[in-house]
Amino acid sequence: MAELKYLWDNSTSAIFWGFFIAVFITVVVFRLFKDTPPGSRYTPASTFWGLLMVMLLSVECISIIGAFQARLAVSDMEESLKSYGGNALNAINLEETVDAFVPSLKRFIKTENINKGAVDDVVSTYADNVRQDIDKQLLKLGIFVLATLIFLPMFIIKSKRFYDHARNYSAKRSNYRSTRKRY
Repeated sequence: MAELKYLWDNSTSAIFWGFFIAVFITVVVFRLFKDTPPGSRYTPASTFWGLLMVMLLSVECISIIGAFQARLAVSDMEESLKSYGGNALNAINLEETVDAFVPSLKRFIKTENINKGAVDDVVSTYADNVRQDIDKQLLKLGIFVLATLIFLPMFIIKSKRFYDHARNYSAKRSNYRSTRKRY
């Protein structure tokens, strides 16, 4: 039951912080490009690109936070297994166990070569492989976040509408004057 609570706590925190970071980054992007180009305003298409950016960044940030939490869990599990392996080797007499259960393998197993260091090496090797896989995934996610932060703001800026108040005002004014009757 403790494992489920651990899983629940880590997953809910990753979802919360991933979504929060995605919204924060999107708000910063919208504020940063507020007046780019000068006199432009956001349109519904800009809002669509912003929502798409929030969704993509949410998935990416949740994955990144989850990967960091998994990386920390691998280190915790490695230490736990190392202590368990050392305690197990100290608790049993390996030579008597091999004699009792598989006497035909006794000539192949040299019990003096099996020690706590061997168990620690195996556990460390597996943990290092898992950490390397997580690091590769983090690199891919980082590249995807960078691509999202480069390309989606370009679409947001391109979808903005340009408003020139002076030109629109003069156009309305000249139109008004041309419709006025002269006597």
